[in-house]
Amino acid sequence: MNLKVEKRLQGFIISLYILIFIANIFLGNDILLKFNIIVVAMFFMIFLMKSNKVLLITTVILAIFNGFLIQELHFPSSIQYSVDILTVFIFIKIIYSIFQHKRKINNSMLKYIVLIFVLQLIALLINNYSTLPFIWGIRNLYRFFIIFVGFQYLDIELDYRNVITFFKYFIMMQLGVIIFQHFKEVDFDNISGFFGIKGTGITLIFLMFICSFWISNYVHKKIKISGILIFLVIIFAQFILGSVKASFFYIPILLYIMIILSVITNGNYKVLLKKVILFSIIIVGLVMVSTTLYLKVFSDFSSAENLYSKDYLKSILVSGSYNSDGNTINRLSGIGTINDLVLKDYAKKIIGVGLGNASPNKYESLQGDYFKKYSQLNYNWFFIPYYVLENGFLGLGIFLLIFIIMLFKSFKIYNQVKKEEEKLLVFAYIGCVITVLLTLIYNSALYTVQIGYFFWAISGLLIKFENKYKYVKSV
Repeated sequence: MNLKVEKRLQGFIISLYILIFIANIFLGNDILLKFNIIVVAMFFMIFLMKSNKVLLITTVILAIFNGFLIQELHFPSSIQYSVDILTVFIFIKIIYSIFQHKRKINNSMLKYIVLIFVLQLIALLINNYSTLPFIWGIRNLYRFFIIFVGFQYLDIELDYRNVITFFKYFIMMQLGVIIFQHFKEVDFDNISGFFGIKGTGITLIFLMFICSFWISNYVHKKIKISGILIFLVIIFAQFILGSVKASFFYIPILLYIMIILSVITNGNYKVLLKKVILFSIIIVGLVMVSTTLYLKVFSDFSSAENLYSKDYLKSILVSGSYNSDGNTINRLSGIGTINDLVLKDYAKKIIGVGLGNASPNKYESLQGDYFKKYSQLNYNWFFIPYYVLENGFLGLGIFLLIFIIMLFKSFKIYNQVKKEEEKLLVFAYIGCVITVLLTLIYNSALYTVQIGYFFWAISGLLIKFENKYKYVKSV
């Protein structure tokens, strides 16, 4: 924003102040306070719009803490839309930069996003449903792609050390909040720290993201094995207090995969066996201790044998219903239920019932026909059945292809980047992609602003690195 525009805006606001002050005297209403709030908000937005970095990072951080602000600190529920407003500002800055700098969005993944959108338009025409749910569906999905392009296209440099510092403070504060919630909450699904009501699944995935950064630090000799142990103790304490039993499976799998990949990417196969044995001891020990502590804290399982039994795994993965109401689909069997019960013709199996047509919403005008009819299935609890329902098996295949391509890109980019901090970030990103792929069957957290905004922001930085070193190579 140039100096002339700023002066005009300041003059306009001063004039408004005078008019509002006079109106406040004659009307006797406290409209001056409301006007002050609006003005502060306007200046805050102007400040954000001046700096790409501040705007992008503020949006992601606000997204991460959004649920906590509303559900725990009792901020107005309308604050959830502040993330949408900032995302619109990011979109405006992208469009403005395109026209100002005459520079194309050089993002190798855009063609897949465009293809998904074309299929969704076809689904809208074939299923012939209201455009309001479709617009709501666009809001739910494409805000993540705006973040993706924003972090790739707009000028921003992230200091990796600042990211790690943020995570250090975050996990310690998260632990404190979870301890408080553990003794306060009756429903253990609400013991999720900063991630709000029913946020334990989000907690697991976000802490797996952070775990990827810690493993990256260890692999690149930024921390010792003791640093990993302390970190794992802290996050497992949160999982135990929050009754996040899935962490006993997911964290070991993530650790094994990343340690093996670290050896493969660095080509040092001699240390592979040593590291695998070392981490096997750490993982087995942590899971055993965590299981023992969990059984002492909670009484829902009589023994470790029951916790890890086939019957329990079957009940949370493939049994007829995920919960006791008998209606909710399950994680692995849910996609079959959706296919047989809802996607009855071939067109729907291929492209789905349409974006937004099955998306949850409390406002009836924004509810699609399929949400009204099948919402009791709670398909939106799990990403894959939810995505297949709206976008079909072809849409799911293209969406998964994006993650797979990004994973392979990250290996290539890891070998191209020169700066140490860039290598650390790219290797951590590899762990983030693996986390997403592993947990797609677990819940639908990828659709939440907490997980979605963070993941797609890091994805944008990866494409930024790809373009940077592609340009250097061509020169």
